[in-house]
Amino acid sequence: MSSSSSKNSTGEKDETNIAGIPHVTNISFRPEGDKDHDEVPPSFFPGGLQGLVTGPSEGRINFIERKCPRIYNSIVKIFLPLLLLICLAFFCGHFLADLESDNEISSNNRKLSLLYKTEFLKLGDIDDAIKNSYDSCITQYEETQQQQFVNITDLSIFLGTCTQASVNKTRSHVQDLRQESYNRLYDSLNQNWIICQNSTTPRYAQSEFITWKWFTSFYELRSYYVDEENLSIEAASELAANEASGTDECKVHTAAGALVWFTIFSTIGYGHVAPETVGGRIMTITLGLLSIICFTAIIGQAGYVLLTIADDAFFRIGLQRLTKGYASVFFWLIMLVVWTLINTWMAPTYINSEYDGLGPLSFFDYFWFSYITVTTVGFGDIFIPHDEFRAGDMFYVPLINLLGFVVLSTFLQKLSEFFSILYKREQKLLELLEKRRNAEVEITSRGEIGDEEH
Repeated sequence: MSSSSSKNSTGEKDETNIAGIPHVTNISFRPEGDKDHDEVPPSFFPGGLQGLVTGPSEGRINFIERKCPRIYNSIVKIFLPLLLLICLAFFCGHFLADLESDNEISSNNRKLSLLYKTEFLKLGDIDDAIKNSYDSCITQYEETQQQQFVNITDLSIFLGTCTQASVNKTRSHVQDLRQESYNRLYDSLNQNWIICQNSTTPRYAQSEFITWKWFTSFYELRSYYVDEENLSIEAASELAANEASGTDECKVHTAAGALVWFTIFSTIGYGHVAPETVGGRIMTITLGLLSIICFTAIIGQAGYVLLTIADDAFFRIGLQRLTKGYASVFFWLIMLVVWTLINTWMAPTYINSEYDGLGPLSFFDYFWFSYITVTTVGFGDIFIPHDEFRAGDMFYVPLINLLGFVVLSTFLQKLSEFFSILYKREQKLLELLEKRRNAEVEITSRGEIGDEEH
């Protein structure tokens, strides 16, 4: 390591390394109480006198910033603040999901109760249809028979043949009705704030699990009311349908809550999920506003740092034209488009169109999603699904979009600079016109004074 020489307060020459820290061999130990040598040379501390006040750690940090300013500022003022936003999303998102989870559980149980009651009525109608088909077949048998006595064997064969088609048709109808009801139920069950199985389980599988748990709870409650309370089947079924629950094993979906909070402070707001409880809305109004302010400040600062580093790099490689004027605006616009294309390429990894009912998405659909995300329009026609969103996804899905916001910030700053230059030119024009008007007024007034003198 190269060394440099410096003189201390006594005029002696100290050998110091590149960080300004003297070699240990040059430090002399003085007897205790020797006041003439109690003062420690400032060069012993990293950063000189500042290191004496702030401590060695801050001195090392300042040294790193001086030696590697681009890397240091990229990490400290861009990436770390963005990670701080992700941690903020986790923290606030968990409590928001906790506030909304009970309401979602109650909503899902109501939907399951309605499904049972609807299915029960349909099955009752089907049972009546089957009974009517048997009555119709018996009437047909009586009309075809001339003898007074009925042959049980012949009647059984006739009824089996007569009613077989009706029973098969009715059974097929029952299966179709059940499947349609379950499909509608699976689409309507919400899993935006809760998770009932592993987060990698598809949405339909989670809906099936909730439904199975609800019906298990329903039959247990109905049996209890019939056996222990001596209620009729109808009354027991009504009570059991109102009290059954299929979400007892569900828990708060922290990752989904973090995703919602990310859409709140970034103002994307896709619109497919929103807080419904009073507590959730109050939290969104208060902490959500503070998060938006924090997001704006961090993105603005990160954009400024990125722009400063980029302009310095352009000066170093001889591309000064990209640091100002329309060329810089056009360059950062291209960078924004490039980021949008990168996000378009990565979007299929976290947007599964099959289980969300969106149909097969094209490249343009994913590009549209990237556009409405970076511009924070967030129409909600295409969105990031919550059901399979995992905690690990928060460290690359929002991070990608946050970097896009940083690029957007740099573009807007360059655009603002460009318009400010145009505004200054307009100001110069206005000042020039004003001077000419003043000159004309002055000339006119002098002429009027001359006429009065004559």
